[in-house]
Amino acid sequence: MKHLATTLAHFVGKILLLESALVIIIALAWRWSGWYTTDSYGAALSTTGGIIIGLGLFALATRGGSDDMKLSDAEMQVRSWDHKGQRRFMSPYTESIRPWAWLISLGVVTVGIGIIFNVFFP
Repeated sequence: MKHLATTLAHFVGKILLLESALVIIIALAWRWSGWYTTDSYGAALSTTGGIIIGLGLFALATRGGSDDMKLSDAEMQVRSWDHKGQRRFMSPYTESIRPWAWLISLGVVTVGIGIIFNVFFP
C-alpha cells in the first residue's frame, strides 16, 4: 500500500509540473495569438487538452497490439530478475506505451483545468 501511495504521489507531482509548464505556454499562445478574442482561456485549455488526448490515442492505436512484442518464457524469466534488483517484470509493450499514457493523462488534466476555468472564470 505504501508503494502504491508513493507511486501515485510521484505521478501526480510529475503531471502537475508538466501541467504548470503547459498552462503557461497555452496562456502565452492564447494571449499573443488573438485567440482570446474568440474563446475564453478555459475553452483554450479544453481544446488543447482534447488535442493532446487525441494525439496520445492516435499514437497508441498505431503502436500495434501486445501480441506483436511477446517474449519467450525463458527471456521473461531472465528479464524479470534483471530489473534493478527487483523481482518485477514489465513487458516491452508496457514500457513502450508509457510515454503515450503520460500524454493522455496530461491531456485529461488539461481538459479538467479548462472545465474549472470555464465554470469559475467565464
